[in-house]
Amino acid sequence: MKKIAAFVAAVCLTVMLSGCGDIESTWKTLISRTVGFDCSAAEFLDSYQSHEGFHGDGISFYQLQFSDASAVETIKASGKWHTLPLPDDITAEIYGFEDEYNYYAPSLTKSNDWDNPLMPVVKNGYYLFIDRQSTLNGSDEPISRDYLNYTIAIYDTDKNVLYYGEFDM
Repeated sequence: MKKIAAFVAAVCLTVMLSGCGDIESTWKTLISRTVGFDCSAAEFLDSYQSHEGFHGDGISFYQLQFSDASAVETIKASGKWHTLPLPDDITAEIYGFEDEYNYYAPSLTKSNDWDNPLMPVVKNGYYLFIDRQSTLNGSDEPISRDYLNYTIAIYDTDKNVLYYGEFDM
């Protein structure tokens, strides 16, 4: 009986401690898988997390500084990344837009701070946009849908900084 109790206690302790890992390392692993190159040596510059919402709704945003431009060759060879500038529909989604009739707030912001998008404007670099909802409503235009679930990564070749954001609504 003591052996069973010790075994159960060991399993419980293992399960509880498995959630105590390094959160930065976990996010670097996730980001690496998404963008297609190793981010483990990059330094976190900034982050914002609001995924505590209903069913995981919210925003994740990370800035990673790389010590060199070695990721650029992988980005170029991947076939998934595109040269900046962003297309108009993605620009509107990330930074918002306004014309004489409409105002569309950016989606990647801190808690309703619509005047300050998290994603900085990058002039030179590459972007990766993954629309995780493109098949649900029969439209490939993110701005025309009611619900948005996407990942955006922008690599700034002038600064060797990766900006990574996830939006789940």
